[in-house]
Amino acid sequence: MTITFTAPLPYYGAAPNDNTGDTLRDGFIKSDNAIIEIRTTLNTLSMPYDLAFFIPGVITANLSLIGGFVSIRTVTLPAGLTLGARAQCRVAPLTSQVLNISHNGSTVGNITFAGNSTIGSFIFLSNVTVSSGDTVYLVSPASLDSTMADTFVTIAGLAPIVFNG
Repeated sequence: MTITFTAPLPYYGAAPNDNTGDTLRDGFIKSDNAIIEIRTTLNTLSMPYDLAFFIPGVITANLSLIGGFVSIRTVTLPAGLTLGARAQCRVAPLTSQVLNISHNGSTVGNITFAGNSTIGSFIFLSNVTVSSGDTVYLVSPASLDSTMADTFVTIAGLAPIVFNG
């Protein structure tokens, strides 16, 4: 819904003594003895939150942690990574390479780079909730390709919006 105001609106303020706990934000706009109440009730409000990794150069150790992220907020990564995910390397591997995606030490998905491809494809079967302090990291392939280099990975999740005050 879009509401357009054309008159000057000199007063903006919180609704006095209105702390119901059910609303995200209540407010009043006052102009020329007319008061318009703005009340927005929302059950859930989230924003996109990207987890980004960069692995410089050629991966040299198999089955090792190669890129990590420690969360400072709760983030939900949806099954199928439907909010977006991108994996790319600057130099393509000659043979297929699979990077595991781990959450607190458990594998939750993977990224496959086909031979001679600089774009990776994702498998991520279940929703994963990452809490503050949790780690998400990438684990190198069991069999390394010495040509694949400079790998970039971004995974989009949803984080709840928190309003203070």
